[in-house]
Amino acid sequence: MSEEFSIEDERNAGRDIWKLITTVLDIPESSDSPRDYWDDVMEGTCILLGLAYKLALELETRSSGDHSMPTGTKQAMRLFIEHKDEIEKAWLRVLV
Repeated sequence: MSEEFSIEDERNAGRDIWKLITTVLDIPESSDSPRDYWDDVMEGTCILLGLAYKLALELETRSSGDHSMPTGTKQAMRLFIEHKDEIEKAWLRVLV
């Protein structure tokens, strides 16, 4: 079953994502444009990815052989670990 999205659906999803980013990174809600805070968004995103990567590593270590972990969690953990080099590079760039 394929689900089709309209341009308006995509715009609404983009606004929802921007609202989540502004909330997590504590960017003023009145900001309508990511360009105004691009450096903050980039830095915050890199830090969040780095933290998620570290959590995925810990989860993988602690749950080896645990078959009760939800499939989505396993997939997300695997994706973070597979992209280790890119995440570490981005994380280190913003921490320096």
